[in-house]
Amino acid sequence: RGHVRGQDAGTPGPQRAPSLMPEQPDLDAAVSVWGHGTFIALLYRLTNWQPNAKKLLARCGRCDRLDALPSDLSQGLKRQLALVMALLRGAEVMLLDEPFNGLDPRSASELRSIVRGLAAAGACVLVSTHILSDVERISDRAIVLDRAPKKAEGTPDELRRQAGPAPGADPEAA
Repeated sequence: RGHVRGQDAGTPGPQRAPSLMPEQPDLDAAVSVWGHGTFIALLYRLTNWQPNAKKLLARCGRCDRLDALPSDLSQGLKRQLALVMALLRGAEVMLLDEPFNGLDPRSASELRSIVRGLAAAGACVLVSTHILSDVERISDRAIVLDRAPKKAEGTPDELRRQAGPAPGADPEAA
């Protein structure tokens, strides 16, 4: 069982805290980038949210596209907007579903930096991904699932040892 800022993850405080970045953001086609941030601010009754929104958008390199509609954005930009929306309300528990799909290398690197910063600040960050190199770059622990049942759990190094050498791997290289 996990902990969020020292509290058991099964207690009410952490259970109210999740923010989600879905794999396929469901953005309103008629609402601008800034309008999506405004929606989150109204939904969660955030005060003085604009400076944080501008900082997050600038970190993703999107401060120049505030009036853009989702149809004007690439898939990667839509995903970055979904991340900003998830981060805007604060991130005690962050759920990221395939967060690196569709991102250019610079944006993926920035997202890895954001994830590491959240974890270092005490947030619980759960990332669902098929990209094992990203797991190694951002995770201190990982769980391997196969059609829901847990197959393995541990640090990336522990999981690598459990899996053993890849088929056809040179045993001398290990």
